[in-house]
Amino acid sequence: MSSIAVIHLVRHANPTRWLNAFLRSYKTHPSGTEHDLTFILKGFPEKAALRLKSRLAKSLPACQFLEISDEGYDINAYRHAAQILTQDILVFLNSHSVIQATDWLKSLTQPLAATDTGLTGATGNWEAEGTGMSYPNPHIRSNAFAIRRKEFLSLDFGPLISKSDCGRFEAGDIGMTRQLMSRHRLCLVVGKDGQAHAWQQWHKSLTFRSGNQENLLIADNRTRDYQFANDARRQKCARLSWRDKAHVAPSSFTNFLKGKWIRLRTGRL
Repeated sequence: MSSIAVIHLVRHANPTRWLNAFLRSYKTHPSGTEHDLTFILKGFPEKAALRLKSRLAKSLPACQFLEISDEGYDINAYRHAAQILTQDILVFLNSHSVIQATDWLKSLTQPLAATDTGLTGATGNWEAEGTGMSYPNPHIRSNAFAIRRKEFLSLDFGPLISKSDCGRFEAGDIGMTRQLMSRHRLCLVVGKDGQAHAWQQWHKSLTFRSGNQENLLIADNRTRDYQFANDARRQKCARLSWRDKAHVAPSSFTNFLKGKWIRLRTGRL
């Protein structure tokens, strides 16, 4: 068994194309380090779970599965997985995650070798709107992050009853990042280039709502929203995150048309 577990959340309620996009990206981009892969199957009826497990096992013979009900949210599922799995480092990827670079896992987990690093993520945000926090409100986004298992389980999760509870755990006053920072742990954003960035540099990292996000390690629905937006929406999103430090690259016409086509076809990114 590897000391690293990659945990990908798959909801029965989600379109199959989301899982397919993740699988394509996982197979296209070698991780760069040994790991175990676990899929959390959330809310799957028995027959549907059997079909999916059979399909995934043929494609990825070494993968493992955890089955849970559809109650709760992503953080509930992650805590449940952490209580069952035994690997030293856990890497959580949500349903929207799409890997963007070779050696992505090596890049994301390598900083955790330092004892003063508590958390790494593919994206971070300073946004305070809707969190009850003052700006800047640095927090690692929970779409793709790596953490030591023991440290994750030692956190105060709060009630996790509502979606806003999970939002508070990500970005609120008892958020994961806040708790770790209070323990004098570094919380770092890691880019496609393998460089790790302290929170003061996130706005310049070209990962989340920055430039063309050309240094983004793992994409999700929020990064795609920015990537395929017109210039006005890009500016609005970037200023929510970085205010006067926002650095926005103009949207290409090709990207804008691609985003418009995706929205027309699917209703969302």
